[in-house]
Amino acid sequence: MKVVLNVNATPRILTYIPLYLRLKKIADEVVLLFPPGTDVSEVISLGVGENDILFLESDRLSEIKGLDVFVSAESTMSSIPNNCVAIGLIHSLPLKGELNFDYSTVLRLKPNILLNFDYLILPIRQEDEFWCPHRYERHVRGVVPDRMKRSSRLGILQGGYPKIDFLKNQFAQRKSCGKYIIYSPTNANISGGEVLKYGELIISVLLNEFPDKTVVFRPYPGNLIPFISSFKENSRFIIDNSETGLKYQKDAFLTVTDNSSSSITFSFSSLIPSIFVELEKSSLINGAGGEVDSVHKLGFGFHVRSISGFTAALKELKSQKDDWPSIINDFGAKRLANFQCASEAIADFIVDSKRNENPKLLWVSSEPSKIEYNAEKIQEILCKGKAPNRWQADFMKKIKEYHCKGEIL
Repeated sequence: MKVVLNVNATPRILTYIPLYLRLKKIADEVVLLFPPGTDVSEVISLGVGENDILFLESDRLSEIKGLDVFVSAESTMSSIPNNCVAIGLIHSLPLKGELNFDYSTVLRLKPNILLNFDYLILPIRQEDEFWCPHRYERHVRGVVPDRMKRSSRLGILQGGYPKIDFLKNQFAQRKSCGKYIIYSPTNANISGGEVLKYGELIISVLLNEFPDKTVVFRPYPGNLIPFISSFKENSRFIIDNSETGLKYQKDAFLTVTDNSSSSITFSFSSLIPSIFVELEKSSLINGAGGEVDSVHKLGFGFHVRSISGFTAALKELKSQKDDWPSIINDFGAKRLANFQCASEAIADFIVDSKRNENPKLLWVSSEPSKIEYNAEKIQEILCKGKAPNRWQADFMKKIKEYHCKGEIL
């Protein structure tokens, strides 16, 4: 069996390496696929064989020979080869509801999943009320033309989050955990990204509150952050543009973010709390009301909505009055599927995916509706009167191209 793991963005490297290491033991051939120009030196240092690395543009995936299983992030929009089993992997942890998240809208928000994948793997446990086919089907029934479908149904599995497994082992080897504070904001160009407006202030607070620590700023890949020049003379400020961020995370005392799931991953792997500073989109993580200056305690750290709340959370963290390792471990076991053993579970599923026999799969029908919808009606179903997101826009582009070829529904 030949398995290709599509690492189409550097933040996903640590998701796929543990799958690679596990699959190397049970599959005939495993390939890590990267965009041309990616620096893979750190990947090789983490145990990936040079001969198992392939560089290929996303529009050339059909050129891969002898492929049995293709694994990629659920956000992938490029066409995936049809001559294999295709598995979509949710690429980040959800922040909304403190990981108590209903994934049933994912097919409406990212309808490309229906075109590209046979299976979809979720990272977190789903409540029984969320785990039924009709919750997914009601959002997308009839939106995929019969001749565009990959298959008549999509198998969904609560598989877990492999990155946590790998990082847990890395953190277990570290000799100290108090040298650095990692500030890793999310993409500045998306909703919820606050680094351009508040990042300089947050870094200044951290430098002032922790005179014995070094602040490591890890910007989202591709973001240009003008204010970093303000700290270039400060010996306690470091910019980390590495592929994985492991060098400094291994000795980190704390991570701070606006709403990047990388900080949750850090907490579940290291059992060290994170602080989420959302000064504008206050409802994203916990939806809590109350005073703006309040500190909301999460199962993996703190959520604050003001700078005064931020400093209060820092002081509470310094007090060390909570048993954070136990709090985070118990919360992770409650909310994440296959907590700390997802790599094995997902790799085993990948190898067996051609047999369709896993009893834990939820099967969602993608059969077309009996009603014939035009492109405008499909967009109305998916977007519900709002402007389409980038996945919906890409999906609608493909639908319209399909119609232009005379394949009218």
